[in-house]
Amino acid sequence: MRKQIKRAHVFLILASILVVLSACAMPIEENPSVTSIESKTDPIALFGTFEFDDAICDNPIDKAFEEVGYSGPTVQVIEACNQFRFYWEAEMDAACEKLYALLRDEDADALRNAQQAWTEYMASNHDLRISMFYEDFMSDEPYGIASGTLDKALMNTVRMEETRRRALELMEYYYRFTGEVQFVFEGWP
Repeated sequence: MRKQIKRAHVFLILASILVVLSACAMPIEENPSVTSIESKTDPIALFGTFEFDDAICDNPIDKAFEEVGYSGPTVQVIEACNQFRFYWEAEMDAACEKLYALLRDEDADALRNAQQAWTEYMASNHDLRISMFYEDFMSDEPYGIASGTLDKALMNTVRMEETRRRALELMEYYYRFTGEVQFVFEGWP
């Protein structure tokens, strides 16, 4: 009886493995309603196509950040992330202005409202991160989950990446209207 139960368990495990493996081998259909956002040079594909990703794959901001970004002391990383976040904010603002000119009034208002909400979210979320992971550590408050300036570098990296994603999202909206990608970035000093 125990051998039969043991064989049944082995059979179930093998069957489960086969199901998982066959599911992994199934082709994935492209779905325009699926949003996929990844960082760096990975696909953006907000609308299920990769044309925009091809158009931005060699963008000047990412190239400049690769040269300076995560090398050097922590303070330098924090400064680089802050500076490059400002570059992405400039791209975001430029994309918004271009979109406002293209959109119907009600859609332009919706974009303004969405952008304002995004900006408020980013500020509040950053303040929360600073409070939880940096200031309370520095003031010996009870959280105790920070490790000093390294956490500040990580928080600034996250903030820069979130700003980058939003800028590229807005740039892709513009790209969908015009087929153009234009960067306002003029170079790292």
